[in-house]
Amino acid sequence: IAPRMPALVFSFLTCVCLFYLLRHIAGRTAALAGLTWFGLSGKTAWFGTQARYYPLTLLMVTAVAYSFFRTVKWGNWASFICLGLAEGLLFHTHQLSAFVFAVAAVYGFPLIRQHAQWKRKCAVAAGIAGSMTIPWALWSGFFETASLVPKVFYLFGGIYDWIEYGFEHPISLLVFVVLGSVIVGLFLFPRYVPRPCQEAFSKHRFYYLFLCYWMGVIYLSFHTLVPAASYFPDRLTLMLLMPFIMTLGLLVGDISRVMVQRWEGMLAVGLSLLSVFLIHRPALFYGFNFDVTQTGQHRLNTYLAQEEFSEDVR
Repeated sequence: IAPRMPALVFSFLTCVCLFYLLRHIAGRTAALAGLTWFGLSGKTAWFGTQARYYPLTLLMVTAVAYSFFRTVKWGNWASFICLGLAEGLLFHTHQLSAFVFAVAAVYGFPLIRQHAQWKRKCAVAAGIAGSMTIPWALWSGFFETASLVPKVFYLFGGIYDWIEYGFEHPISLLVFVVLGSVIVGLFLFPRYVPRPCQEAFSKHRFYYLFLCYWMGVIYLSFHTLVPAASYFPDRLTLMLLMPFIMTLGLLVGDISRVMVQRWEGMLAVGLSLLSVFLIHRPALFYGFNFDVTQTGQHRLNTYLAQEEFSEDVR
């Protein structure tokens, strides 16, 4: 339990950050929906209790998204500075997530340009993130090493290998396709959408489109930039998880406000919990298993203890 304590702290902070992020862009109903999903899903609990970089990645991805949305909406100096700091910290937590978000953030450039002194603010944010990352990357030889590691797509035998992840997660794929179809339908064919739905979804148009674009960049970047030795489906799930939860929180929040006039928060929690049952099992159904005798690390230690090595062996 002891090495997992930092992970629990990071996961708690992610809950807080996710709640304020969704409340900031879509109100308390969406915040309750997203928090319910993050707090009760078995997948997020599995990531959130790992004594690895996973919980901190979830926290920093949420923090950088919160800073970005504040930058797009308000554009004050504090938001730009926080965005630069969060991006720099995310790089030192998960480099690919930081690169992907930097690419995805370009989507918000037309809105950022509307703020006063946007050039200076962008330069300061980029300077903060760059000073936290580029000197370290140059000193450590990160750029040279990253370019030499064999990428996974060289091993792909056809188009199926590029889309296999979706078929391995059919329910999540179905939810994403339905969600994308609903969003496209709402924005491309508004005259066929009831007026209450049109009003509820139209004011969050930017956030829906940005989150879908962000997830698309994640999927493409993972399959083109990840080294072959690091190609595990759970690592792609880790990168997709927070924007997926944000999108579900937005969607459930808007649906709840359209369906009822009172108690929309309770309805949002109920719908979010239902989606957890449909997509991932709730965390309480998994239980906890810390039996170290069953881990690969324990078997490796047992094997190494039987070997004799010279003093210069690393």
